[in-house]
Amino acid sequence: MAQASDYEDWRKWHSARYLFSERTKHFISELDIDLEKLLNSITFGMARSRAKERVIEAIIQGKVGGKWTSQDTPASNMMNEILSYPLARMIVSCVDDEYLNRRYALAEAENAAYYLQNEDDIEVVFTVGRELGLKADKEGGSIAVPFEDFVETTKDMSAKEWKLVNQDLRDGMIYLDKRRYIRILKEKIYHSIVKDLPVAVNKDIQGSLSGMVADVEVKLDELKDTFVEHDLGEVEEGAYPPCIKGLIKEQAGGKNLSHEARFALTSFLHTIGFDEEQIIAIFSKSPDFRLDLARYQIEHVIGKISSTEYTPPGCAYMKTGGLCKKPDSLCGTDWMNHPLTYYSYKKKKGED
Repeated sequence: MAQASDYEDWRKWHSARYLFSERTKHFISELDIDLEKLLNSITFGMARSRAKERVIEAIIQGKVGGKWTSQDTPASNMMNEILSYPLARMIVSCVDDEYLNRRYALAEAENAAYYLQNEDDIEVVFTVGRELGLKADKEGGSIAVPFEDFVETTKDMSAKEWKLVNQDLRDGMIYLDKRRYIRILKEKIYHSIVKDLPVAVNKDIQGSLSGMVADVEVKLDELKDTFVEHDLGEVEEGAYPPCIKGLIKEQAGGKNLSHEARFALTSFLHTIGFDEEQIIAIFSKSPDFRLDLARYQIEHVIGKISSTEYTPPGCAYMKTGGLCKKPDSLCGTDWMNHPLTYYSYKKKKGED
C-alpha cells in the first residue's frame, strides 16, 4: 500500500484535479484497496457519494465541479475525490448508455481544462499533455506543438479557428497560446476518457451500486425528456442538401458542433419550418447539451429574443467554414449557391 509520504508527494501534483492521468491511476492501484470494501464499506461511503454526485453533475450541468481539490484540502477528503473517479466510471458503466458515456467524459474533460487553464506551473500542463500523446514545448510566449499532433487532435474540430490556414506554422511546429493549447488538450482528455467507457462491471459491482445507478437513471431520464421527437409536417428530409445532412448526422453521433455549424443548422431548420422545440430536439443529443443555453442560442438566431431573424448562410460561407459536406452533382452546378436553393429545387422535383 502507498505510504503517507507518497501521498503528500501526489497531492503536490494535483492528483485530485487530473483524475484521468496515468500518474493518478498508478497511485490508486498502489493503494491496493479491496474492491469489495470500496463498494460496500462505510469507510468509503463519502467516496461513493461523491462518485454519484460527479455523474449527476455531468448530467445536469454538463460539467463536474471539483470539490476537494485545493492545496489545503484535508488528506481524507482529497482521497475521497480521487477514489470517486473510478467509482463514477463504474456507475456510468452500470447505466450502460452511450449518450451518458459521452456526456460524462466531456464533463470530466471540462473540469480538467478549467484547472489546466488556471495552472501556474506550465510543466504540470505539459505533463498532462505528454501522457495523452500531445507533445509541447515553451517557445518564448507561445506553446509549440508538432504539426502532426495538432492535425490529429483537431481533426474533429470544425471551427475556423482550427483550420490549418489560420495557424502559425513554422518549421513543422504550430504555435499556440495557453488557451488554445488547453482547448486541444481538452479534446485529448475527452477522447481518452470516452474510449475506456464502459468499463467491465460484474454482477457484484452492479448489485453494490444499484441504488446509485437508479438515482442516476432518474436524472438521465429527466434530461432525455427534452429529446422528444416532433411531427415535422411538410418538411422533406430527403431534400436536405449534403451539408445539412452531414451536420445532423454529426449531431446525432454525439459530435460537438462548432458555433458556426450550430448557427447554420439552426437558421436552416427554422427557415424551412422547424419550430423551437423541434430544433432543440435535434441538438439535445449533443454530449454538451444544456437546455437553458441551447434555448437561448436558438431563440437568438430565430429572432425571438433579438431584433434580427437570421437567414441561413450560403454555400460560400459553408465552404469557408469547413461545413460543406460531401457535395453531390447538384451542388456542383453553376447556379447552386445556397442550401435553401438546393432544398427548394429538390422539394419541387419531388412534387413533379
